[in-house]
Amino acid sequence: MNKMVVSIQYLRGLAAMMVVYHHSIRKVLEMNPDSMIPYSGFGNDGVDIFFVISGFIMWVTTFSKTQSPAYFYYRRVIRIIPLYWFFTLAIIIPKLLVPEIFTSVQLEPSHIIKSLLFIPHYHPGVSDQTWPILIPGWTLNYEMFFYLLFGASLFISPRRRLAVLALTFLSLVALGQWMTSENPLFVTYTDTLLLEFLAGVAIGVLYMRGTALNPAISIALLGAAIILLVAFETSLLPSGTRIVVWGIPAILLVVATLSLDRAGMIPSIKTLKLIGDASYSIYLSHILSIEVVEFLWETAGWSIDSLATQLIFVVVCIGFSASVGVLTFYMVEQPVLKGLRPLWRPSTQ
Repeated sequence: MNKMVVSIQYLRGLAAMMVVYHHSIRKVLEMNPDSMIPYSGFGNDGVDIFFVISGFIMWVTTFSKTQSPAYFYYRRVIRIIPLYWFFTLAIIIPKLLVPEIFTSVQLEPSHIIKSLLFIPHYHPGVSDQTWPILIPGWTLNYEMFFYLLFGASLFISPRRRLAVLALTFLSLVALGQWMTSENPLFVTYTDTLLLEFLAGVAIGVLYMRGTALNPAISIALLGAAIILLVAFETSLLPSGTRIVVWGIPAILLVVATLSLDRAGMIPSIKTLKLIGDASYSIYLSHILSIEVVEFLWETAGWSIDSLATQLIFVVVCIGFSASVGVLTFYMVEQPVLKGLRPLWRPSTQ
């Protein structure tokens, strides 16, 4: 694994922990609507960082290889599906056995099937959200669509691939802006979020050409990303679409980090790399981890009436989620990948 990937791993870890923080704050508000911790969308933008990184990684990892679409799809399937199904079933099976738990979960047959197959659909209990049973999995509906299109683009030479991908994504987004439909497939597959994947691909193209910004400019971009996030979250700037509010800062963050990496300004820190390596496990498991913390907290009879106890609860949720995610990475994710990867080697394409 080269240093470029390590720096991206840092961002993946950051993105995962931002989402954990966001949902920890939401849980505090569920437990105590009078929470002293103000709610904001901060942390939710970790998803946008994931999307940009995904586009970048797909381009960089396939650029110098002759890789068939079929093999690309296989690699993506074994990377995404087993762990996602593992945690989805970790909700479905206990819910079937003890219906009283997971009160927000509804096990309608179509909901189960569409959740497992990454088919965008409206949640039966929250009619305006395209959430699967494992709620963080909504992002995987976008990821799988991106993989589908990117894999098909591997039939095209790298010189033309970016243009074809750009035309495809821009056309889909333009269609979504031009037409109005409540169909969840249309809403998902024409969302402006697709532009974040495309931005990641474009960053990958520039990176493979050896393009890098001056360190001073990179640091300025990092500062700009932080300022924009704060400005949008505090309403200093008017709120807009997600691609503007969270997408642009995510893009700036990835560009700046890669340039600083090339300049040798990103240190190697094992703990940060581990969190990045385990980011997918952390992301998928953290909702269940937070539920466990809530159960143990309430079983112990502890309150979250003060700012101190609320902050402690959030810190415990973050620490426990990271720990569970790392254990899942070592005990489930890695063994599954090690078992499935050898079943199809590049030489057998």
